[in-house]
Amino acid sequence: PFWVEVQKRCPETNALIPTSTWSITRSTFDDVLLKGARERGAEYMACEAVSPIQEDGRIVGLQIRTDGGALENLHCDVLVDCSGQATVLANRGFTGPKVKGSFANQIAIYSQLNGVILDPGTEPSLAPGNTLIFYKAKDHWAWLIPVTDGKTSLGIVSPASYFKEKRMTKE
Repeated sequence: PFWVEVQKRCPETNALIPTSTWSITRSTFDDVLLKGARERGAEYMACEAVSPIQEDGRIVGLQIRTDGGALENLHCDVLVDCSGQATVLANRGFTGPKVKGSFANQIAIYSQLNGVILDPGTEPSLAPGNTLIFYKAKDHWAWLIPVTDGKTSLGIVSPASYFKEKRMTKE
């Protein structure tokens, strides 16, 4: 085992000093972002992105399909693709080629657990809020991340080929 302390640069001296990070449940984070955007004037509507609208080689809007199935054209000055791995714009060839990295050939299985017993130590390396990373071999690793009081994220990552070769299932 080894301990990697989270550090930042001191603004006055530029020296490395201890700091901390934080974790949040993804759905809570998404809600915070959406609420903040709506408070600043963004409109929200449940729909499906169909295709960007172009004029003179520039994206000027988005065609959507409403929950009722109707197609509508929405025009905008700026279109932000927040579709995550779906990458609506990249998959339709609007943002250049989509390049797969080495992580694209891995499988992750994860869950959130309640009541995980965490290190009780007072030393930084044994603090109960620490993120723990476990390495087996290159591209084989796992994590244990306390997210909230009582809730911990637990997951494993392996190459897809290893997962399939061993005939593993997510169960």
